[in-house]
Amino acid sequence: MAGGPVCLGHNATTPVDTRVTAAVSPPDHPGNPSSSHSYGRQPRAALEQACAQVATLIGTRPYEIVFTASGSEADLLVLRGGALASGRPRPHVITQATEHPAVIRTCHVLERLHGARITVLPVGGDGLVDPAALATALDEDAVLVSGCCWALWS
Repeated sequence: MAGGPVCLGHNATTPVDTRVTAAVSPPDHPGNPSSSHSYGRQPRAALEQACAQVATLIGTRPYEIVFTASGSEADLLVLRGGALASGRPRPHVITQATEHPAVIRTCHVLERLHGARITVLPVGGDGLVDPAALATALDEDAVLVSGCCWALWS
C-alpha cells in the first residue's frame, strides 16, 4: 500500500474524548471516586452524574450502569457474573469460535474453576454461526449466549 498500512481496528486504542475525561475526572479534583476521603467526593459526584445520564439515555436506572476500564474487563464481568449468578450448579455458556480471546479464556476459566459447561460453536466460511447449531445448543441450563445472536438476524 502506498504510504504504509492502515489500521481499521481502532476499538482498543480509541482515545478518550477530552470532554468525557473532564466530566469524570475534573483536573482540580483528581481523587478516586470510590475513596471515602474528601478527595473522592467530587469525582464520585461526577461519576454518579455520568451514570444518571447514561441510564436516562438507555432507559434504565443509574445503579445498573457499570463502567469498566476495557472491553476485556467488561467481557469477564458479564460472563462470570451471568454464569455465577444464575444459580445453576453447572451453567451452560454458548459462544463462537471466532470470539475475542477475553471471552474464550474466561469461558475456559468458568469451566475449570466453576464447572460450567461451555459450547464453542463453529462459524462457516462467511464468519457466521449456523442458527440451527445455536438452536441445538440451547438447553435449560443455557444461561448466556456470547457473540452468536447476531447470526440469527443476518
